Amino acid sequence: MQTFAIVIGIALGLISAYPSGPPVGLVPELCEGMAPDPGPKGHNATPQESTAPYLLKTTADESYEGGHTYTVTISKVQSEILNFKGFFCQVRRSSGSNSDAVGSFDEFSNATKAKYQDCTSSRGGFSHAHPDPVSSFSATWIAPNDTTMGCLRVYCTVVQSRKIYWVRITSDEFCYKKEAVIESPAVVAEDGEQVHNREFVKLPTDDDHQRGRPTKRQQMKRRPS
Repeated sequence: MQTFAIVIGIALGLISAYPSGPPVGLVPELCEGMAPDPGPKGHNATPQESTAPYLLKTTADESYEGGHTYTVTISKVQSEILNFKGFFCQVRRSSGSNSDAVGSFDEFSNATKAKYQDCTSSRGGFSHAHPDPVSSFSATWIAPNDTTMGCLRVYCTVVQSRKIYWVRITSDEFCYKKEAVIESPAVVAEDGEQVHNREFVKLPTDDDHQRGRPTKRQQMKRRPS
């Protein structure tokens, strides 16, 4: 009986500390909180409240388009910072109800270091698969074809050591790429009131310019006075 109790205790400790990534299949609420167990069987410490020495970046820059792929990267702010051993990442809305993961992940910079996590949907998140320290890590994110998602951020929990970790650090905000409203110069109507002619145009991308599509300035139309 004593041996059995020791084995169970070790197993619970491993689940709580998540050396092979958070077991969201066994504990689904981990997807929402994204926090390791701070108790003695887990990390035995509360999350750090200081600014994390790690940076989240995405090639989405300030905007994204549905169905397009973007790279999400975790890296150290400075080279002398210690490497990180664990991570758990999702993309979520930057405001409002943001507990659900948005989009899905595909491909890792190191396939043996990470694994997908089914949060909200299949591959809605990703995490470390073993605790070997790394200086940076990247994954490919596929944006959802949903125009209502609005502005998003990458959220990650990053573990430097058992007792030093940060929960839900964030990237800069990036927003769904909408059509822009172009407003022409004012035109005076017969009753003397100034009115504007509005039209919707799609903001051109670099690919559009390469194909010879007109720029936003060329797309603006002026009504004769």
